[in-house]
Amino acid sequence: MATRSVTRPRPDSMVSISYRVTNRGSSSTYLLACGQLPTPETDRLVANSWQEYGGTGCVAIYDMRPLALAPGQAVDASWSSDVAGTYRLRLFFGDDPTAATAKSVIGPTFVVQ
Repeated sequence: MATRSVTRPRPDSMVSISYRVTNRGSSSTYLLACGQLPTPETDRLVANSWQEYGGTGCVAIYDMRPLALAPGQAVDASWSSDVAGTYRLRLFFGDDPTAATAKSVIGPTFVVQ
């Protein structure tokens, strides 16, 4: 997979990485979500090793039910940061709403400069 690079306009400014999650399977899948948007974990590359950088928190005022995606359905979301580094997002999903953290998929690497 190609690495995407995003440059912040100023060293203290935020960048936003847009991504799309598509269910390419033949049955519905359920994503770990917050406010009906996917809630990825963030990994950061530190000294040639991936380390968890950000968890999957959700403020209690938002809907925390898993997000259902039918076969072929997609959802768009974004991730933001103001810290330079090399990152990847990890999404959790399952075959039913009670198992939304049963499996995970890792997205492509991207660089924030």
